[in-house]
Amino acid sequence: MGKIIQPLVSVVMPAYNVEQYLAQSVDSVLDSDYPNIELIIVDDGSKDSTFEIAKSYEAKDCRVKALTKVNGGQGIARNYGVEHSSGEYILFVDSDDLISSSYISKAVVQMQSDSEVKVVTCRGEFFDGRTGRWRLKRYTQKRLAQRNVFTISSLMRRDDFLRVGGFDTTMHNYCEDWAMWISILKDGGKVVTLQTVEFFYRVRAGSSRFVGRKYKGELITALNRKFPDFFERKLGGRLYSQRSMSKYINTLHNFLFPRRATVWKSFRGLYYFVKAVPRIVGDAAQFDTLWNGTAVTITRIDSLPSRHERELAMQSGKVVGYCTEYRFWFWRRCWEVKLRG
Repeated sequence: MGKIIQPLVSVVMPAYNVEQYLAQSVDSVLDSDYPNIELIIVDDGSKDSTFEIAKSYEAKDCRVKALTKVNGGQGIARNYGVEHSSGEYILFVDSDDLISSSYISKAVVQMQSDSEVKVVTCRGEFFDGRTGRWRLKRYTQKRLAQRNVFTISSLMRRDDFLRVGGFDTTMHNYCEDWAMWISILKDGGKVVTLQTVEFFYRVRAGSSRFVGRKYKGELITALNRKFPDFFERKLGGRLYSQRSMSKYINTLHNFLFPRRATVWKSFRGLYYFVKAVPRIVGDAAQFDTLWNGTAVTITRIDSLPSRHERELAMQSGKVVGYCTEYRFWFWRRCWEVKLRG
């Protein structure tokens, strides 16, 4: 019987001024019972001995690679770590958190058993500044539209991470991981949640989970700008700061300002994007943008063409759809969406 080949898992650990925590986090990864891992520690321009500690692990364990770079934030450090990794699967572990010795083995089994699984996550517990179970909501696309339902330490496929461009580093650390999970899962895919506690989250004063709360309004705006079609499909409109109320607020808004979208059959995947056009363009008369790599131009038009004229325009191959928004049912605004280039 041939030897079973177990895919390489790249564990990427960004680290910034964590000399008092780093060794414990690194040890939790290296104590994994999964035999084929590499640990990429990315020192993000620390001013303490973080990088020296990372180098000491590199010197004594061939599975460890220690890198350093100019400080730029966790998202940039994580992307940098992935660039220097080789694994089929990627797992991020922050430099003050811990994972169980069995986590990677259990997660890889789930990934290997079903090619449609895109994310394997687990139950978590707080420790240090706070204790007890970290009770994240069970994943559904609608819940993901309202909140981040994953720990950063959730296993994903390298191909999926690269396909979505990794972390969007224009966003604050508070929700760039939320944006990444939306990017990976918004068009489908399975999620497996292990029913055992495999992740341990250290809560301390400088944790980005709490520092980022002051940016909440800005981050909600950034998410709406990045995923207008996803929020349209799952929430009927935009995401609001009162996230759990977004669906109800949108229902009322759509009653007062109903929208109609028409999309050519070859571009059915653009339907919710076209329906979200009023939120995308605002008051602009013309707007150029990208949707899933497709370059489009959105143009305000005086009135909606007749159905026959619309079909002829869409059959020409340039126009992909139209959107109309009614204001209190008395007057309306219309837009035409064309392929660009």
